[in-house]
Amino acid sequence: MSFQLPDVSLTGATVGQTGQILLQNMGISAGGVSANPAFLKIDWTVKYVLPTPPVSLLMITYYAPGEAIPQTSTLGNSPVGVGGGVSTATTQVINDGNAVQNLVEATVAGDASSAVLLTTGAAFTLGTATRPAVVKLLVGKTTVAGSVSGSADVYYILKGDFKWIFINYNAMKTNNVNFVLPVAFTSKAQVQLGDCVNLSFLSGGVAQNLNRQTGINSFTTDTQAMAFSMSDVLTGFDTIRFTGNGTAAHSGTGWIMGV
Repeated sequence: MSFQLPDVSLTGATVGQTGQILLQNMGISAGGVSANPAFLKIDWTVKYVLPTPPVSLLMITYYAPGEAIPQTSTLGNSPVGVGGGVSTATTQVINDGNAVQNLVEATVAGDASSAVLLTTGAAFTLGTATRPAVVKLLVGKTTVAGSVSGSADVYYILKGDFKWIFINYNAMKTNNVNFVLPVAFTSKAQVQLGDCVNLSFLSGGVAQNLNRQTGINSFTTDTQAMAFSMSDVLTGFDTIRFTGNGTAAHSGTGWIMGV
């Protein structure tokens, strides 16, 4: 006949910690287990500790020799055999010191290939021929108010080794207004402007030189990128200056990308 052995609390247990459950006084006869005293106790050792473990109680059920063990049972206080929903949460996934392998993979039922695949070698594949990828970047914006009226919304889309900024002007009239970048450009950038307030690119408060296109295969060196033109900023910069005369309203767009 089976019966429950004393529970063992593992709260605060550490790797290598040991303990015993004595069976002599549990109603188990020596003949029911073994005449050998070595079989009148259960030794346990903690081999691994989960971070913030959801289970911290060791629960053991004794079955007599020859007794049938149920095929389906509740294993201690694990979710197996527990009715109702079980909620779980993961705060991190770690895979260190192994060869390159899949870390995240997902295939839609009926599809021949993975729609999402991320490897530990930093290779990311999103979408297939039958399921084109849809990417939505909610990067937020910083609104720069014109000193006279209107504004410009600055979207800093990418801030890594490669950087990308999109600017949307909203009837902006302004004199000089500075926007300090949250992440500076370190080398150079290309600028393309439509109906926009002119832009200067500052490093340490000093406007940097740029080459502004003046025609096919021709350019001039200046410190301002002007409306309806393309320019190459020749050095890194930490601040964008909206450089206007405060008279004309601009509602175009522009972008800046570089490193």
